[in-house]
Amino acid sequence: MAADDDAWERAKRDYADHTVKLGAIAESVGLGNMALISRMRALGIVRGKADQETAKAKAKAGSKEPATHKPIALVQRVYNTINLELTKLEEQIGTSSQDRERASRALSQMVNSLEKAVEMQRDIVNSTIPVRQIFDQGRAAAMNVHTLQGPTDWDVAIDQMQTALPNAKSVSLVVSWFGTDLRAGSCEIKPGVEELEKTTQPISWGVAGVTRGLAYLVSRIDGRAAYGGTPSDQTVIGAIRDLTARGIKVTMTPFILMDVPAGNTLPNPFGGASQPTYPWRGRITCHPAAGQSGTVDKTAAAAAQIAAFVGTATPAHFSIVGDTVVYSGPNEWSYRRMILHQAFLAKAAGGIDGFQIGSELRGLTTVRSSASAFPFVTALMGIAADVKSVLGPSVKVFYSADWSEYFGYQPGDGTGDVYFHLDPLFAHSSIDLIGIDVYWPLADWRDGRSHLDYQAGYRSIYDLNYLKANVQGGEGYAWY
Repeated sequence: MAADDDAWERAKRDYADHTVKLGAIAESVGLGNMALISRMRALGIVRGKADQETAKAKAKAGSKEPATHKPIALVQRVYNTINLELTKLEEQIGTSSQDRERASRALSQMVNSLEKAVEMQRDIVNSTIPVRQIFDQGRAAAMNVHTLQGPTDWDVAIDQMQTALPNAKSVSLVVSWFGTDLRAGSCEIKPGVEELEKTTQPISWGVAGVTRGLAYLVSRIDGRAAYGGTPSDQTVIGAIRDLTARGIKVTMTPFILMDVPAGNTLPNPFGGASQPTYPWRGRITCHPAAGQSGTVDKTAAAAAQIAAFVGTATPAHFSIVGDTVVYSGPNEWSYRRMILHQAFLAKAAGGIDGFQIGSELRGLTTVRSSASAFPFVTALMGIAADVKSVLGPSVKVFYSADWSEYFGYQPGDGTGDVYFHLDPLFAHSSIDLIGIDVYWPLADWRDGRSHLDYQAGYRSIYDLNYLKANVQGGEGYAWY
């Protein structure tokens, strides 16, 4: 229902006054929050002292904003579009399930666009305190405040999660570092940033003793960072403390993003003069890989490559000074350094409930140093014990196997051998549970009306009874 002129006049006054809740104003004129903000800004109406000062600063600096403001503008545009499409989706109650599903997919694509815009500033975005980027001539722009619903994007996101999922009492906090090579013996794992030159207040980026200007720079795609950067150490600590204060259990999840750009000339362990673009971490392996000509698999050379990847950092090389994790070990960017650094971050934050020491590293877990020895599996057992020693016996430590490796390893070399290579890890005294990353389809729903599920009486993939009926309905069916 369209708002009358009087309602709009009241809305304008309330919006500028900043004493009436935004949701109440939006409801009075029949708009969503973000659509209302967009409309008011188009009319030149600012909300409260903070917006007024921002408007004055922009007017003084001139109408042209620095290029670094583009992600913020993109976030605003995508929010407005999502709000509009949500309204359209609500009006489709009487349409077919296929139409609603197509609309839902379109909405999901827009949400993905929003996530990419926010990810461009991820090295600060999970901070629990407002952070500004400082430009020349005293100009500044918010780094992690893109809504009027809370102090920071982090607060808004976690508030919304708790509202939407009140029974969710545990989260996985993913903190990514960057792998540089699929060859285990040449791969370094480093914290990275998307910009080397950026001044922020009141905190500055820093991870593992490295400041922004000296950090690993993430590769570019069309002039933009291929990934969002590694979250700053202090923001990780702040996130853990905030989640804990809310009564949410935290599992720390160190994660490897492979930063191998197009046009690289890195030898491919699986053959070829270059490595695939931005590959899956599960492809890290020995060089040449098992099954390739001249492979080092089942030799001491394979063990040496795995040892180089794992590194020699130990808990004794780390200490906590205030809220800072200090490293004094070998000059290496190794797997052990990443895992133990994040374990000490969790300790500095006051502790967590779970810690994942790795996931989906099947290219490493299946490397052999002899016919039946798996050196990376052995290394994971040592890492699990070290993480336990740092975080204490109550913290659940685990490895998440890929769905293609958890059941064992069949080399495919004509021997017919089958190795349950992860069993020693799963049975280790420092491992508390068996993790498996698996994404079996909940159902085999097809488009149109000629398929068996539709003929059986079901009308939508979102039918809860339909999904329940498929829990044991042949997972993995026609997977490939």
